[in-house]
Amino acid sequence: MQPLTSDSFKGQGVAALTPPTDLWERMRRGFAMPDLDNDLVEKN
Repeated sequence: MQPLTSDSFKGQGVAALTPPTDLWERMRRGFAMPDLDNDLVEKN
């Protein structure tokens, strides 16, 4: 087994502890929306 190094523990950052200022900011942080500029959206 290889010894663990500090590089093996790097990952995503920690979420901020500050509360969102409004509901929409909270929604944007928690939910990703796909790009709506595509052929399917234009057709429908």
